[in-house]
Amino acid sequence: MHPITMILGRELLAADGAAGKVEDVYFSEGDWKIRYLVVSAGSWANKRRFLISPSAITPGGWKADKKMLPARLTKDQLRGSPDLGDDVPRREQEKQLHDYYNWAYYWSETGPAGLHSLRRAIGYHLQARDGEIGHVENFIFDEHDWTVRYAQVDTSNLPGGKRVLLAAAWLTGISWDRKKVQVDIGREIIRGSPEYHPDELNRDYEARLYDYHRRPGYWRAA
Repeated sequence: MHPITMILGRELLAADGAAGKVEDVYFSEGDWKIRYLVVSAGSWANKRRFLISPSAITPGGWKADKKMLPARLTKDQLRGSPDLGDDVPRREQEKQLHDYYNWAYYWSETGPAGLHSLRRAIGYHLQARDGEIGHVENFIFDEHDWTVRYAQVDTSNLPGGKRVLLAAAWLTGISWDRKKVQVDIGREIIRGSPEYHPDELNRDYEARLYDYHRRPGYWRAA
């Protein structure tokens, strides 16, 4: 488990050298899967933006260097990839990208694209069932399958407030125009959640969190 801010700003290390910095992460809101890293290249690629599937990242390779994110791609491959512009890609553009790299499609032919910026949602207010409570200060993802597992919420604007986690699967939506992340849980219940400390995120903490909210753990369904 790692905070998404651990990836943002890292240098993508291609097989033949540094290729640019990770400036954003695109996820599919329905299942909270990270679909692409958005990499801003340097002058070697005319400052283009590339989309990189997590499947292209060297498994575990980025742990050894806190500044680099190794990828199983070359700079020539990146340079020759489809130009997707500056916006979230449309489905037809995604097809071009996946066909170019021979990446498997993650969508059904009839399903909507539904990609969103994860970086954009950091800082949004949390809209609970009975009002606002704090803000989302980070997201935490599982490196094994690149799923966003938790929203890290700071409730310190209320008396007795603290930092807590809410499972991404419990969130009911994101209002992009109102800059709010929504959850159908009461404020007092959220405030009473087990306090989150970054160095204590383990299965014991997760079990206490899910038991407190009376929800089945995601790992138990595996």
